[in-house]
Amino acid sequence: MFPADDPRQVILDGHGIRLLVRRGPGGPLRLSVSGGVDCSSASPSGVVIEANTAVAAIPPLNSKFSLTSGDEPWHVGRAGMHYRDLVPDRQGGSVIASHIRIPEGGPVPDYPHFHDVVFQLIFCHKGWVRLAYEGQGEPFVLQAGECVTQPPKIRHRVLESSDDLHVIEVGFPAEHMTTADHDFDFAAFPVDPDRRWDGQQFLRYTNDVNSWSDLGNGIRVSDTGVAKATSDRADVRLVEMSEGSSHAVTTVPNALFSMVVVLAGEVTGKLEGGNDMGRLGEGATVVIPVESGASFTAEKSSKLLLVGIDTAL
Repeated sequence: MFPADDPRQVILDGHGIRLLVRRGPGGPLRLSVSGGVDCSSASPSGVVIEANTAVAAIPPLNSKFSLTSGDEPWHVGRAGMHYRDLVPDRQGGSVIASHIRIPEGGPVPDYPHFHDVVFQLIFCHKGWVRLAYEGQGEPFVLQAGECVTQPPKIRHRVLESSDDLHVIEVGFPAEHMTTADHDFDFAAFPVDPDRRWDGQQFLRYTNDVNSWSDLGNGIRVSDTGVAKATSDRADVRLVEMSEGSSHAVTTVPNALFSMVVVLAGEVTGKLEGGNDMGRLGEGATVVIPVESGASFTAEKSSKLLLVGIDTAL
């Protein structure tokens, strides 16, 4: 299924046949099989039979400034969850960032699945959510202020949530396949916390007090450990700012996606060169383009989420 935030396509596999279901105007039923050479033919009833060996390419980063206010509309995505797009242009199809909420808590109609991604982050902004991950032992509760990384193709499942759960999900590339594995048994899978998926480890950041450093001038920063877990594919940090303090994001190098989300409070932002972003409240999201930087000044006590992804492959 993809994209997860607003599914347009579902693929059903079984008995050597792949059934592709697309949302949109009516058209012929398409049955796809893998292997062989690329070809297409049609049955007398109009069913299109396709063999396809093509591998989807990851779009290069089309870096540009982006600003969302936090008031954008919601829509229903996978498993009935509500999605709000934080980076509408998706930087040319390179990166997706979503604000996801579950208004009414309880069991979530999810299933074991995995994503064909290079990098994925789940940050819990409000409430709590109980999750299960392949090779990580018993399900656990992710609390507000905590996050996990989801290495490529790690199986996982959302089990239940609190009322008014809010999480921020960031993934590279933007459009990627989500595959269900209904028969996967988390309890039967051996625990292996040191396992790597394409060079990345599963990371659970618990907002431990020892992760925070006082930089002075009213600024505290927490290193989540994402850089180490992903072999420097990404870096995720939290910044706490007292009223009147300022924090700068230095010039963004080429091929780096750089995003700042206001988690609490209110800041004013300014890009290098003097371009003023105005006042940014909770939920506002800024993408800082490559070869630029930005500064943020707290109008009151504030908290920022900083995400960087190296999109060079």
